[in-house]
Amino acid sequence: MSESNSKIVLAVGLTALVVAVVLIAGFLGFLYLRQPAEPSRVDRSDSPMARPKGSNPVAAADITKVSYLESSMSNRSAISPAAYFSNINTANYFSSWSRVTFSSDGTATKETLSQSTAGGVKQTPKKEVFSATVDSSAFAALAQVFADNDFASEPDSRDITSLPIKKVLTITYRGGEKTINTGHMGRDSIETGAMLTAIKELEKKVSWRPVI
Repeated sequence: MSESNSKIVLAVGLTALVVAVVLIAGFLGFLYLRQPAEPSRVDRSDSPMARPKGSNPVAAADITKVSYLESSMSNRSAISPAAYFSNINTANYFSSWSRVTFSSDGTATKETLSQSTAGGVKQTPKKEVFSATVDSSAFAALAQVFADNDFASEPDSRDITSLPIKKVLTITYRGGEKTINTGHMGRDSIETGAMLTAIKELEKKVSWRPVI
């Protein structure tokens, strides 16, 4: 190989080496200087927020009775679910009603009633009554949930519709009684949700006996 060709090959090699070093350095600098992407923010504007406690809370020990009532009426001849609560008439309807009550004396009752008409003919209503015994610790735990969530200051739900539905908590305590109309569409405050969960869980745990 002539001397001139050797110089050309050497120059090309040095140039390639310099370019490679520059590229590697640039890439490493990019990795070092690159900032992590800011995590996307979650919009929590629709999330329920705990409300401030009221000025006159009721102690758990002062609660003597807690009950929950549910009732609804629907059009049994409706083809689509959206029409269940519309066009209700006396010829074709179905209604249901239930109430569970727990008392500080250890007694508990559950009542259910359903009735309907088909083609204008009224069906025989079905009524059931159950009783149970609840130990003092179970009722105390239930009452504590209601006291912790400041039931006395809990307002009615803002998600109450014009549909023929009722979902009502009633708390009796020394000095008064508080009624809370809970939401129809399953959207309740944190406080109401906790109270509903507590009474429904206790309802599942007790051993109900039919009352003849």
